[in-house]
Order: sequence, then structure tokens, then C-alpha cells
Amino acid sequence: MNKDKKQSKKRGSKVIYGTTPEERFKEVHGMTIEEWQAKEEEMFKAKTGMSSDEWYRQQVNSSTPMII
Repeated sequence: MNKDKKQSKKRGSKVIYGTTPEERFKEVHGMTIEEWQAKEEEMFKAKTGMSSDEWYRQQVNSSTPMII
């Protein structure tokens, strides 16, 4: 089997018509990039109990600086 046939099976036969990355993303995933990011943030908050920004600040504040 040649490379083109393998790739077409992975992608399926759906044609994407969007002209911008945002339009193509919505066609493939059924939601906008902003909706996707909000959903990811909700899942992260449910898992850790804090927003990703709060988690990052906590990691930075609890890290020990490296002295060279």
C-alpha cells in the first residue's frame, strides 16, 4: 500500500471547506477554539481544584531557584 492510501484512510473521506484555521477547527471539532479552551479549563479546574493560572503561580512560588 502506498503512502497516499495510508494517509487517506487515517483522515477519512471528509472534505474540509473552511478558509481560515478557525473555520477548519470548527468543522472538524464542532466547536470554536474559544469553546474548546473553555472546556479544557473546566476539566483542568475539576481535576486540580484551581485554574491553570493559579496552578502555574503555585508552581513558580513553590520552586527553589537554581543557583549557579
